[in-house]
Amino acid sequence: MPTVTTDLTWICPDDFFSQSVANGDTATASYTGPDRLWVFVNNETNLIEFPAYSEADNGATIPTMFGTTKVEITTETQEGLMLLALLGGEDLADPTGHAEANETLPDGSVHTTTTPIALESAYSQMTATYVDGTWTLPLRESPTAWSDILNARNGQLTASDGRIAPDMPAALKQQWVDYRQLLRDYPSTMGYGTADEVAAWKCSLPMQPVE
Repeated sequence: MPTVTTDLTWICPDDFFSQSVANGDTATASYTGPDRLWVFVNNETNLIEFPAYSEADNGATIPTMFGTTKVEITTETQEGLMLLALLGGEDLADPTGHAEANETLPDGSVHTTTTPIALESAYSQMTATYVDGTWTLPLRESPTAWSDILNARNGQLTASDGRIAPDMPAALKQQWVDYRQLLRDYPSTMGYGTADEVAAWKCSLPMQPVE
């Protein structure tokens, strides 16, 4: 299967899951992988019907599936190279200057991200669309909203309603009391609804006591 090694540069969002690229940040990494893949694009959604096929899979000759358009992805365009890197998974090296960045959140937890923002953290092959011969790769959106955090918090409070028993050892009882209070306070602790609100994708609810 023919492979290619080339540098890939992409535009980074201003922050993880941001829909803005106003900062103009970019990242560059070395891609070594197939020089082409074939995919089938759903004619109604314009999204890729996975998997992708390489030359080793006889991608060039696989018949087109009903309701789809067969598309050859190559390195000839920026979007094509980005898709090859995303579809290849392990074919893209870490970006130049790759480093971890730790952020201590208001609840005392530490959230770790990487800089610059990796290709697979900025874009996704799952949302790439193909229309009139052109690929469009939108920026990734956050998989978690504050409504998800609140629903999970409420669920954990409900699930722990009956965990405190009168004959429970005092130390363990206090752990459950503290845990439930942390859950109640969590939205305000993380600045929910304020200008200092912590992004939902950074949030991890308190862990329940281990008995």
